[in-house]
Amino acid sequence: MTHEELIPFLLNEVPLFESFGQDSVETIVGGSELRTFEGNESIIQCGDEGRFIGVLVDGHGEISIADSTGGRLVMSPLAEGDVFGEMSVLTGDRTVADVIAGNRCLVLMIPQDLVSSHILVNPKAILYLSKLLADRARAQAVDVTSSQMHARAVAQSDDPYALSLKTDVHGKILSINAGLSQVRFGIYDTHNEALDVHGIIDCADCGVVHVTMTAGGKVVTRERASFPFGEFFNVLFESMLELDNGFLFTPFDVIAVGHRVVHGGSKFSSATVITQQVLADIEALSVFAPLHNPHNLEGMREAMKYFPDVPHVAVFDTAFHQTLPTYAYLYGLPYDWYKKEGIRRYGFHGTSHRFVSLKAAEVVKRPLGELEIISCHLGVGASICAIDHGRSVDTTMGMTPSDGLIMPSRAGSLDPAVMIHLMQHYKLGPDELNTLINSESGLKGISGISGDIHEIESAAADGHHRALLAHKAFCYQIRKNIGAYVAAMGGVSVLAFTGDIGETSPAVRSLACQGLAYMGIKLDEEKNRNLGTVRDCAVISTDDSPVIIMVVANNDERLLAWETLRAIERKQITLAIRDQAASPIPIEVSAHHVHLSQADVDELFGPGHQLTSEHELSQPGQFACAEKVDLVGPKGRIANVRVLGPTRNETQVEIAMTEQFKLGVQPPIRQSGDLANTPGITLEGPAGSAVLQRGVICAQRHIHMSPEDAMRFRLRDRYVVRVRIEGEREVTYGDVVVRVNPAYRLAMHIDTDEGNAGNIQTGMQGFIEDIQSRG
Repeated sequence: MTHEELIPFLLNEVPLFESFGQDSVETIVGGSELRTFEGNESIIQCGDEGRFIGVLVDGHGEISIADSTGGRLVMSPLAEGDVFGEMSVLTGDRTVADVIAGNRCLVLMIPQDLVSSHILVNPKAILYLSKLLADRARAQAVDVTSSQMHARAVAQSDDPYALSLKTDVHGKILSINAGLSQVRFGIYDTHNEALDVHGIIDCADCGVVHVTMTAGGKVVTRERASFPFGEFFNVLFESMLELDNGFLFTPFDVIAVGHRVVHGGSKFSSATVITQQVLADIEALSVFAPLHNPHNLEGMREAMKYFPDVPHVAVFDTAFHQTLPTYAYLYGLPYDWYKKEGIRRYGFHGTSHRFVSLKAAEVVKRPLGELEIISCHLGVGASICAIDHGRSVDTTMGMTPSDGLIMPSRAGSLDPAVMIHLMQHYKLGPDELNTLINSESGLKGISGISGDIHEIESAAADGHHRALLAHKAFCYQIRKNIGAYVAAMGGVSVLAFTGDIGETSPAVRSLACQGLAYMGIKLDEEKNRNLGTVRDCAVISTDDSPVIIMVVANNDERLLAWETLRAIERKQITLAIRDQAASPIPIEVSAHHVHLSQADVDELFGPGHQLTSEHELSQPGQFACAEKVDLVGPKGRIANVRVLGPTRNETQVEIAMTEQFKLGVQPPIRQSGDLANTPGITLEGPAGSAVLQRGVICAQRHIHMSPEDAMRFRLRDRYVVRVRIEGEREVTYGDVVVRVNPAYRLAMHIDTDEGNAGNIQTGMQGFIEDIQSRG
């Protein structure tokens, strides 16, 4: 079909374009690809990331999934003029079905950026796509649940969590980790990872700078005279001339620069595009890292001078841990110290822990939201993190980079009062204290030999008592905290090791897992002992181990580049949201309530009892029931708790944080339906009682959106956003998860604690401020 024939076909035969003008359609066609697929060829595969919406121009096909017998379940046939691929592009989920050509097909592939800029600005097109999405979502429910389909998509995708650095725009991403005596950098090609370069510029020797670069498996070293930091990028490009021509690039090839920042305090919960205000905020936070943050700032300012026309992103060690609950980050100190001085646990190595959690989910081929993960980052600095269903809920690191690491105090969290005493007594700043008690210095202090784990292991093998003691103390702290975090999360799915020690010391990994088989942690000693250099990741648990034990290769600079791409993407979405007129979101405050299974309805109200609708709720099909139950916990009870209908497959109890103490239970913050490793409770009704083994949660604040709403806001399912709520006391809530479903009506739900804290009532309005993460 010629270009001249395609335009009238789209205008006259494709309902999506019936309200478009010819000029708009010509622009869309000009930026799209017209491609031929042979019969039985996959146009889209289950698990693919949504990158385009397709229009079938000629031929026929089908949207289908493999059934349990190996056959195909056809969810929707496709004929000329039909549109497909909209579900993944608009919701952000991986594609949950295959699109297969029935015969030779001609397909117009409209890329995601054109969909956003030219299609989603047309109200009738949005309405058409919303209806199409709703119809196909209903069709999917015929033989398989949406959660099963999502899990299948994750399992079949090569990159379900977008961990690659590939982008549509070809260029280089530069990562800068400006430390006290070293600058580590990475240069990443967005189309060919074989062209990546890693380097270290070491300024520790007075007067001499050592440059080391690794590219294409070759290591190049050189020395030169010391230089001021303002000359760093000139030295970098000068040093690049030592590499093969294929690795060379110019400053104009750089499309983004990522910078490591040690301390983001409570201000930053994700990587952020740098502005002058961001620089000022980072400088203000230097009180917590008075040596590190200023060095980080110097690197940012010089890079912004050298690359003034590309986005620069600050990636914070502390950001991932901003989901810690209050009871996990408070110290046993006067509360005013926290409120006035910011003395609390912040946590570090956050980028590494986050990457480990995503890599673990990718390896075990299960959604991140189903997993309890313990991440052990063991290196020069070391910390352990408990990651419950994608959220950091505890970590061994504390207020500054010197507090709460491993070895010896760094695993059990150095008491902040002790830390303050040491700083005052020895006249040390936080960073100087960090130098004294980081992992290597701690090992050296106990062993009297070295801070290198391999030298300590060699000495211990020769019978050196203090080396043996240092090694034993180190492994004991790791094992102790693994056990503590199993208890904190109520179980563990994956135990992961990363960092220089975590990746290279079989002895440390073995001793850290020793005696934990009763928790389901079973190490395969032979796999562990024979594991060489880890390029990506490796599983070292036994085949029958309930807990997957794995080793993940850590690459700090690559993680900076990865976080940089995600932050730029979030910024673009945020700007798109702000470009449109402010769209309010209705706020609803939810009191405690119960969702019952039919089996529990029978137990509580009598066999065959049907729930009685008293009034409709805002979400279609949901209603408040006349029935009420009492909640009975180990410590107390709450009477007359409303039941919401209709019935569910499993009973769920939602309470506020302040009600935990009254009942004597400690439920986690979870999304509705996510009940793994949650506490149980007893329900009492007029006809009997039901004892739940699990099911009590504190609901994570969330926004219900239809696909049409999500398109209007430029959001996708599972994005996490910040929402500003207007009122007498304007409040901005972070960590608000977006849920997209054709059955939803726009509303943000918070619990009574959150409502009372901001004097917020049902009927008030909220406005999306920015994107925290893609979820």
